[in-house]
Amino acid sequence: MHGPLHFLGVMDPLCGATRATYFMAHAEWALAWAYNPGVFVLAFVSVFGVVRWIVGLASGWWATKRVPRRLAWSLVIAGLIALEINQQAHAALLVRR
Repeated sequence: MHGPLHFLGVMDPLCGATRATYFMAHAEWALAWAYNPGVFVLAFVSVFGVVRWIVGLASGWWATKRVPRRLAWSLVIAGLIALEINQQAHAALLVRR
């Protein structure tokens, strides 16, 4: 499912994420990175969340770390801007079937 701007060559930060996830699951790291490097961050966060949940249930200790809200939002926005620039640079790859 693509947004209307996709067909005009404007990529969003999640373009190519499905294909990147597929290639990452099949150990095709270079292809996964080419389609969308953001899936590596999503995979890390997912694995960390599952491990934290298992350890928390088993031991009763929940790993926590407080990050200032302004810093967290700044990092998220900077990451999304960097990903958008990367995705736009790879638009030809992302629109190819």
